[in-house]
Amino acid sequence: MWRVWENGRVVGELVLAGWVLVRPVATPAWAGDRLPDRIVTVSNCIQDDLPVPEWWNWTQDRDLLDQARRAQAPDARIVAVGMVPAEADAFMASMGGPDQPMFALLRQQRRAEGRLLGFEVVGAEPQLDFHSWHCHGYADRVKDALGIGANDVGLLASADDARRVRDWMLALPDRDAPEPVDWTYLALITE
Repeated sequence: MWRVWENGRVVGELVLAGWVLVRPVATPAWAGDRLPDRIVTVSNCIQDDLPVPEWWNWTQDRDLLDQARRAQAPDARIVAVGMVPAEADAFMASMGGPDQPMFALLRQQRRAEGRLLGFEVVGAEPQLDFHSWHCHGYADRVKDALGIGANDVGLLASADDARRVRDWMLALPDRDAPEPVDWTYLALITE
């Protein structure tokens, strides 16, 4: 499991799901007025076109990702993706089961340490292509409805906040609801 540090103390245990490349991107105007000018996201809908050396949005091979970063996006940063163990189990079950190759690291429950950037609520297409809650412009409505705001990179401060945002989104009436995909939340962690 990942031991995540925030302000010099452990804030939780997370299982490693994979690694992604990120670079802060300009916040789309439709994403909300209460977001910072630049956000970090794993969503290809918003994120720059960064290399992904496997078929999924996260990679299971950090070295392969680092090679792709050096060759194609040297200004991007490698970020670990973590999940709360119970949420990881539910997500794997909803996405075809833990035997899927994209879940190799989740099955291992690897341990490491890192600094939490924050949590992102994401919807996953069947081949693990992510949409962000920001794709739907929910940030302002979430702040009004739940009192939860995004941090200085557009992420949520805690797993509990992310879970509450996800649950709020899924309870919206059909006309306001997010895409009908599997929604979860991910921790983005610097190593």
